[in-house]
Amino acid sequence: MFTLKELFSYTMIALANGLELYLSLIFVQYSIGWITSINWYREPYYTICKLTDPFVLLFEGIFPQILGVDISLFVATLCLQCLITICKMLA
Repeated sequence: MFTLKELFSYTMIALANGLELYLSLIFVQYSIGWITSINWYREPYYTICKLTDPFVLLFEGIFPQILGVDISLFVATLCLQCLITICKMLA
């Protein structure tokens, strides 16, 4: 049997690992986004977009473009990295 402390620690580690996987999916999507000839309606690109767009779109309307550069992706990844760090510290 696990104690409550061990169970909480394992849960935080699992959550941090899941968030790291999600962060890597965001990096993959926006790295591939530089290639203009990608058809986003074909697999696996469509699934990656469906998984990552809801989180990134939360930040898109909040922050304006600075010199034509959309910083919402930067802020979204920064928030996700902060969540990962918090989960690892709680573990």
